[in-house]
Parts: sequence; C-alpha cells; structure tokens
Amino acid sequence: DNEVALIWKICDKSRMALKNALFIKICLFYANRYSELRMAKKTDFDFERKIWTVPPENHKTGKYTNRPLLRPILPEIEPFIKQAMELNNSIYMFVNNGTREMFGQNGPGKLPYNVMQYARRQYGVEMKHWSMHDLRRTARTHFSRFTSRDIAELMIGHTMPGEQGTYDYHDYQKEMGIAYKQWWEKLESLTS
Repeated sequence: DNEVALIWKICDKSRMALKNALFIKICLFYANRYSELRMAKKTDFDFERKIWTVPPENHKTGKYTNRPLLRPILPEIEPFIKQAMELNNSIYMFVNNGTREMFGQNGPGKLPYNVMQYARRQYGVEMKHWSMHDLRRTARTHFSRFTSRDIAELMIGHTMPGEQGTYDYHDYQKEMGIAYKQWWEKLESLTS
C-alpha cells in the first residue's frame, strides 16, 4: 500500500510528462495489460455507454476468443481518460512525443524506472524493482477483496474457465463496476 501511494504521489508531484502519469494511473486502476492501453484508440472509449472496448486484436485472449474486452468507465476514472485524449490530436490515446503514432512498444516499460529514480532522489526511498505488469498484479490482488474470483479475472482480461467461457456471454459490467468503485475508494484512501 505504501508503494502504491508513493507511485501515485510521484505521478502527481514529479515533472513526469502528464501522459506518462496518466498512463500509469489508468493501468493501475484497470489492471489492464499495458499494451491494451498503449494501442487504444480514442474511439474505443464510449462515454455515453460508459464502456472501454479493447478490440480482440489488442488483447492477449482475443486471438482465442475473438471477443473484445469490455471495461466500465466510472465517473472517477473518466476525467483521467478525457485528459489523456486532450493531450494529442491523434486517433490514439497515447502517442510518442511529437508524433501522432501510438506510444512505442518499449515506452511504457521504462516508466517504472523513472518513478524508482524519483523516489530515491526526492524521498530517499529505495523501491524494490517493479514493472508495469506489477501494477496489474497489485490491482488484481486487491480485486479479490471486492469481488468473486471470476469477476476479478474478467476485470484483468482473463477468460472464464472451461465451458463457462463457452456458454456465458454476460458482460458483467455492473459487477465489475462495483469492484472498480471499491478499488477506487481504496486508492483514494492511500493517496489522500
């Protein structure tokens, strides 16, 4: 919890590019694979229906299921998403500096190192090495506090096991929304 709070604080207080801070925060909130956000187009976010659609070609399980991932857009995270959209005039949410091309494949992977360096220099904190994928693990661990295993697995983009995945086409937006709301409240308690 202390490290999550420190990461969030560094996103807010450091001179890190706003797009990078938003990228980290959105990844921590949704526990998505960073490639899902890196490849996201602005049109993937439907603010009327309050759904982020990750097309099958943009997520790991999509090649097997041929189904998109659907994640609810809560009022709490919506300003972060909209702010990211306003940072460029590309079709993509996150772009390489000075371009309209999607954020490079290796770009997000370097963000934790910058956070760790800032923690060391500004706060005298030696953070244990972590990666963007560790944000996913951290959020997934917390999701277990707020919902069932099946819902938590859907939230991170895993498929339902066995025949359940074959027969169950319910989107679980309401159930995921409840868990994401509780996760947001936990993040707020850590960062306020």
